[in-house]
Amino acid sequence: MKTNLISVIMSIYNNEFTLQKCVDSILNQTYSNIEFLITDDGSTDNSYEILKDLKNQDERIKLYKNQKNIGLTKSLNKMIKISSGDFIDFQLG
Repeated sequence: MKTNLISVIMSIYNNEFTLQKCVDSILNQTYSNIEFLITDDGSTDNSYEILKDLKNQDERIKLYKNQKNIGLTKSLNKMIKISSGDFIDFQLG
């Protein structure tokens, strides 16, 4: 039986202290046929470095970076356009 691909999208900005817990909450779900699209929206802390490490640990993560902060709505809309899932879920960090 084929299971549907779910695209989980999340945009973060300066979330280095809560990022691990947030990403783990998605990756540890029992439904595992997901692509996890995460955009760093121009963070000035260590968020992007943490995300790079997490991406190396799980192939479901697709990482993007905005050179400057463009806001949540624009970041999420960019990810919706590039997602390939049958359904989309938004994760708020």
